[in-house]
Amino acid sequence: MTEQEGRTVRDRLVGFGMDPERLAAHIERGALLLDGEPVRDADQVTAPGSRLVVTGQKRSVSAA
Repeated sequence: MTEQEGRTVRDRLVGFGMDPERLAAHIERGALLLDGEPVRDADQVTAPGSRLVVTGQKRSVSAA
């Protein structure tokens, strides 16, 4: 497994600069989507090329 394959939702968004408390709030209100599906666990592993979106915001994070 490569480092990119083992990155969690938390790893990616905190690495992007999101505050961990804000991440938890987005998950709690169902506003964080991974490839169009709501994220329920910040420790969910993401696949390379997957897309994270906070609804109502124009930013997304993609694994390169």
